[in-house]
Formats: sequence, C-alpha cells, structure tokens
Amino acid sequence: MYMSTSATFTWDGGHFLLTQVYRIDGDNLRTGLTRDLAFSAEDRAESVRRASEVAQLFAESGVITMVTLISPYASRSRAS
Repeated sequence: MYMSTSATFTWDGGHFLLTQVYRIDGDNLRTGLTRDLAFSAEDRAESVRRASEVAQLFAESGVITMVTLISPYASRSRAS
C-alpha cells in the first residue's frame, strides 16, 4: 500500500513545530487494503470506513492524516 509521507512545519504561538503528515489516497488503497471491494454503493461505503479507521490509528499516534477519497454520492460526501 502506497501512501505519501511528508514533514511540515506548523506555527504554534511563536514557535515552529515539526509535524508529521501522512496522506491516504483512495487510488492507492485499492492496491492493498480495499482490493477486495468494487464500486457499488456498499463497497464504496466500506472503503471510506476502512480509510477512516486507518486515519484514526495514525491520528492516535500523533500523525496528521489527510484522506483523499472521491464519492459520487452527494449524501456520502456531506456526511464525510
């Protein structure tokens, strides 16, 4: 599973902090974590759920995580 990692500097009350940032991309998840899923509404919802779980694990370890997914369903996009 490919995910890009970068280090960024953030400004916090007059101090620069080195922050780890991780990007989870839907296209890249399909080669591993979600390779068993298709593009039905149910499978897309499961893909979002899995990506959210992975993002939560990174967040709990202090890593800022950006998840980039495309949803063709307006209701799902608003819920995210």
